[in-house]
Amino acid sequence: MSKITIGIPTFQREELLIQVLASAKSDGILGAFPLIVLDDGPSPTLKHSISTQFPTVNFQRHQKNMGMSRSILDLFQACSTEYCMMSADDDFLSMSGLEKANAYVSESSPDFVSTQCLSGNQIMRGRVKEGPIRYSEIGPAAYHAPGLIYKVDTALRYAKLLEKLLEMENYVAIMCPQVILAYLILFHGGTLQWHPSAPVVEGFIAPSQLKDLEGDGYNELGGRIREYEGWIQFFQACDEWLPSANGRELASHVGKLKMQELYVQINTSLNTKSLAAGLSFRGAALFYNLRRPSRALAELFEWTVDRKAAHKNAARLQSSLLHLTK
Repeated sequence: MSKITIGIPTFQREELLIQVLASAKSDGILGAFPLIVLDDGPSPTLKHSISTQFPTVNFQRHQKNMGMSRSILDLFQACSTEYCMMSADDDFLSMSGLEKANAYVSESSPDFVSTQCLSGNQIMRGRVKEGPIRYSEIGPAAYHAPGLIYKVDTALRYAKLLEKLLEMENYVAIMCPQVILAYLILFHGGTLQWHPSAPVVEGFIAPSQLKDLEGDGYNELGGRIREYEGWIQFFQACDEWLPSANGRELASHVGKLKMQELYVQINTSLNTKSLAAGLSFRGAALFYNLRRPSRALAELFEWTVDRKAAHKNAARLQSSLLHLTK
């Protein structure tokens, strides 16, 4: 019996989606697993195409483009099984991978699972062995949505917090709601697991259509700066939302580590936009810091100490929260 529903949000990729669904039908997936398509385009012809060619598919649609976050939340709402697995309108599904993932969630009942996502025979995301997802692995585990499996009740429990962020026009809630949900599960003491099943295989590698309110993609310089601001807002909100002192403290330590990582991503985006500008920026920053060597060394020492302390405390608190919730 299937514990997993496959959820596919789609946006103006009817031709690719039809090929994905045709492949799933020929492999017997549509008969074995419930599948929901949510059209966020919307396309004037997609509903007819799906109803005539794939009548078992549950088709949902928005009257206007609502964005990835609303699409994911609506997929959870429409799901009738215990778990929902995200997939994409340009990626293919694997029957063997789905069967392994279904057996795993049936036996273990985790709150969140990050499976392997394959490109050919290469692992794009995932681990070769089953194991817990650590606080420091949430980004690698959750940024790429296809193949992520959420316990529906757990995800909907935190949906209101995600919706509050959306009301604030929070960047990360708009661009990567799947990561926000994974962090909320972590901070509430939920179980997050790696699993070596591979239910999703990279398909057509279509360009990302995700754009923020300013029209930037997530990896562009403007987007990275707004992402930094969005994560600050999220971790500040966690201090108000989280019910336990341990959860709030864990969020504080994880937030400190996240801010440090974002500097690297901002630097990478600056290099991508203009290598010369990136080199000049780092050179100027180094020059002015070296004019104040004692302060520069003190700041470097403080960062290093903070990072070590954050890792140590976050590891302790994640273990403590898991113990308390079991």
